[in-house]
Amino acid sequence: MLTLPRLVAILMLASAIVVAAHFILSHFYSDAVDTGAIWNILNWIMAAGVLYSLAYNFMRRRAASRGLGQSDGMAASAAFYITAVLALMFFWSWFAELATGDDETGGVTRSITWVLVDSLYPVITGAVACRLWSSDDG
Repeated sequence: MLTLPRLVAILMLASAIVVAAHFILSHFYSDAVDTGAIWNILNWIMAAGVLYSLAYNFMRRRAASRGLGQSDGMAASAAFYITAVLALMFFWSWFAELATGDDETGGVTRSITWVLVDSLYPVITGAVACRLWSSDDG
C-alpha cells in the first residue's frame, strides 16, 4: 500500500534524479532547449524539497537528542546542519534571481553557489527520500 511517507519519498527521489540529470546533461542539449527555463521550473520543486528536507532533518535531530545513540545523534546533527547550509545557499541564490529577474547577474559567486546547490540537492533529498521509504511501516 502506498502511504503518504512513501509517496513523499517517491516525489523527493524523483526530484533528486531530475535535478541531477539536468545538472549533468544540460550541456548536451543547451543549444536545443532553454535550460534556464527548465531551472526556473525546477527551482520551485527544489524549494519544496529543501524545506521538507530541512524540517525532516530537524525533527530527526531533535528525536536523536532525546536519547537515541550518540552516533545517531551525530549523524542527525550533521544531516541537519548540512541541509541548513543547502537551504541558505539555495534561497540566497534563488531570491536574488527572482529579485533581479536575471540568472546571469551575480557572476562567479552565484555560479559557484548554484553548482554547490545543484550538487548537494540530489544527495540530501535522495538520502531523506531513502530514510522516509525505509522508516515507513506500511
